[in-house]
Amino acid sequence: MTQAHTAGLLLAAGLGKRMGCQKLLMPWPPDSGTGQTTVIESAYDGLAPHCPCGMSIVTGADHESIAAMLGARPAQWVTGDSHAPMFHSVLCGLRQALADSSAQAVFVHPADHPVIEQRAVSRMLNELDLSGPSVAAVVIPTYHDRGGHPILLNRAACRFVVNHGTQIPDPPKGLRGVFDAMSGRITRLPCNDCPWARIDLDTASEYEQAYARRVAEQHQ
Repeated sequence: MTQAHTAGLLLAAGLGKRMGCQKLLMPWPPDSGTGQTTVIESAYDGLAPHCPCGMSIVTGADHESIAAMLGARPAQWVTGDSHAPMFHSVLCGLRQALADSSAQAVFVHPADHPVIEQRAVSRMLNELDLSGPSVAAVVIPTYHDRGGHPILLNRAACRFVVNHGTQIPDPPKGLRGVFDAMSGRITRLPCNDCPWARIDLDTASEYEQAYARRVAEQHQ
């Protein structure tokens, strides 16, 4: 599958309770140039070039501040529930992506993961080429056997998730549980040279460590 047939879905409805503030609006070092960007801007700017069929963003209680931060960046905004499990955002976003886009596949990415590993994305697109269009297929990048992001679902897999979620709105284990029920192809793609595919920014300590690490990488 070529990049020309992909859309992107950013999950941005969370409240960041463990962080104590809306972490998507926190500073993040830009990939190039000078100045400052934010977590949500970095996530969008890293994913959007791979999604010519468009970007959908699920937001909740902090929609206005997130939309203002992204400014004129094109997006289809989807209303989510900040108090619901993340699967609710996935479901809302995939419904919108299927309705509004002719994309053959959708990248699903949590907006609090500000770095998109470009090598991982390229490999994921190549891997999805191996699956027929009528067979549900999912590619999950892994870093030392631990699942990372973004994940890539072909259109058949998106339909399966939406149909399953319509019947079971709050499935055990969330999206992972839906994948367990999928009789398609689930590929866990080793990307051990892509450490940012697996990152947690749930607490102030995790954020500070990741920020410092990113700055250090950019000055190497």
